[in-house]
Amino acid sequence: MPDGSINAGVALAGAIGVIVIGIGVIAVMTTMLRRLREDDALPRTVEGVQGIVASGIAPAHESRPHGEVSLDGELETRIAVADSAIARGTRIVVVEQHGGRVKVAPHPLTNPATPPQTKE
Repeated sequence: MPDGSINAGVALAGAIGVIVIGIGVIAVMTTMLRRLREDDALPRTVEGVQGIVASGIAPAHESRPHGEVSLDGELETRIAVADSAIARGTRIVVVEQHGGRVKVAPHPLTNPATPPQTKE
């Protein structure tokens, strides 16, 4: 008879261990998800961030007055506008941000012949 009570005790201890581990995993996952949501909720300004033109940008008066840029540190491209045409592959800097879209200018240090654009 003593063997039965020992087996029951071991089974109970194992069940309690599984429950404790499960609660720990849930607590860690909840904390990680909360931190991810908080990071996503923070607005991120990209003014001053540099990047490269992924598809040529036409000036605002053209029929397609935008292009795409790939900003440093971002995986996806953004729709971009500019005051003048900017060729694909040109290094740029963001001068304004409007939601997910950006206004860019050629980067003055990598494109010295082009003066930087300023906000009006």
